[in-house]
Amino acid sequence: MPNWCNNFITISGEKDKIDRIKTILNLRDDNNFFTALLGITDETNWYVENLNNLGTKWDCIVDTDSIDETDSEINFSCESAWSPPVSGMVSVCKKYGVACIMIYEEAGNDFYGKTTINSDGWYDQEEYGYREGMYVLDNDWFWENLSESDMEYMIEEIQDEMESDDTYTINEFVKREFPYVTEDDTKQIISILQEELDSQK
Repeated sequence: MPNWCNNFITISGEKDKIDRIKTILNLRDDNNFFTALLGITDETNWYVENLNNLGTKWDCIVDTDSIDETDSEINFSCESAWSPPVSGMVSVCKKYGVACIMIYEEAGNDFYGKTTINSDGWYDQEEYGYREGMYVLDNDWFWENLSESDMEYMIEEIQDEMESDDTYTINEFVKREFPYVTEDDTKQIISILQEELDSQK
């Protein structure tokens, strides 16, 4: 079972080029995204072909009903096995003369990134560790995640450190775990964690 990478993709371009992609996607017999737009891979070497041509193990399933469309954009999210389908989106952009922005994240393998692709297939990639990428690329989600799903793990780790070393402080934990945040945000994180620790006393 793979780790699933979550991808949030925006394809943009001139109306006729976007319409062409929409038409192809609407005529699919299944929900495979890249097979419809790029063709079928070699069945005998599908694994190697997919890794080389898509950047991920399998095609991405994109239900037509989950695609948001305008005259100049197509927006959708999808999952891919282990890694984002950067190579596949580069090929789509070159073939159809469109541009693309991909945001992707996978907590289990600790990465969060953004790839911007132009219609010539040139691309620029930013990639970070999971939390740092969230902080840089989706700051609102970083703070929401910090206050909710990450809180229990962080408090347990701080408490364990404090039990084994009575000189250990929240400041040390934050400096180790969040070296990339601003000084003001460091203070904010310390305050949030201190408040949570105090509430458990």
